[in-house]
Amino acid sequence: MSGFPAFSVVTPSFGQLSWLELCIASVADQTVEGGVEHIVCDGGSSGMEEFVRAMRHRFPDCPGYRLRFEVGPDKGMYDAINKGLHVATGGVCSYLNCDEQLLPGALEGVAGHFRREVACEVVFGDALVVDREGNAMCYWRPYVPTLRHLSGATLNTLSCSTFFRRSIVEDGILFDPEWKVVGDLLWIRRLLEGKRRMHCLRRPLAAFTFLGDNLGASSTADHEFERTRRMQSPSGRLAARCLHGARKLASGAYVRRRMIYSLFTLSDPLQRRHFEAPRLGWTWPSTAKPHAPV
Repeated sequence: MSGFPAFSVVTPSFGQLSWLELCIASVADQTVEGGVEHIVCDGGSSGMEEFVRAMRHRFPDCPGYRLRFEVGPDKGMYDAINKGLHVATGGVCSYLNCDEQLLPGALEGVAGHFRREVACEVVFGDALVVDREGNAMCYWRPYVPTLRHLSGATLNTLSCSTFFRRSIVEDGILFDPEWKVVGDLLWIRRLLEGKRRMHCLRRPLAAFTFLGDNLGASSTADHEFERTRRMQSPSGRLAARCLHGARKLASGAYVRRRMIYSLFTLSDPLQRRHFEAPRLGWTWPSTAKPHAPV
């Protein structure tokens, strides 16, 4: 992980510029040896030219940080992510949606893990699910998925706290743009089939903003999740979900936690606002559809 940048963060964007500003701010204030480049791939949002000028003024290139914009039509979120990964130069890559943020010190923690575990290629971290104002709704702790789990249960990792070595990209393991919602699941399935080594980093790395209308709660998601399970029998699905619950229990997912964290908010996009959650649970927001992560 020598040279600049150590990290490349890709953000697919379309029509969420207010949230994108917060996302950019959360990457720009990361302090990590080797630095970070943030590549925003926008599909042509209204007002993008003015937004780019404002962001370049607020976040100028400096030692350890570079903000890049790739603006033009794409075939959807996963196509935009692939475009960003193709031009990314960091030793470790990730993607962060507009309504997601990195928590302070996230990249430093991931870099330390990759330095210690040289054979590891993918790291999954814990994450917070927050509302529009930044208030925590639940604490999400993943475990390393298995092929059996993916055959009958939804993906329990969140993309905002997933990081992977550039070797994954160089080997051509990218996202299938045919899919609009479950590309993450199928990408991880390919990694599992290729026996790529994955670890969990037991600390919160990012925040996912639950807006209620996130793509994962759409009818498209219903259709795509069903397509991924057609080859699995009902009894097989039940067995996979039971095993999934046991593994979550063993991972420490079902523990209430006192969380102190900081995020950029729509009401104060210029600085992180501090929050405290005395007894944060693990239940995904109740308005989510049944196919939300479990």
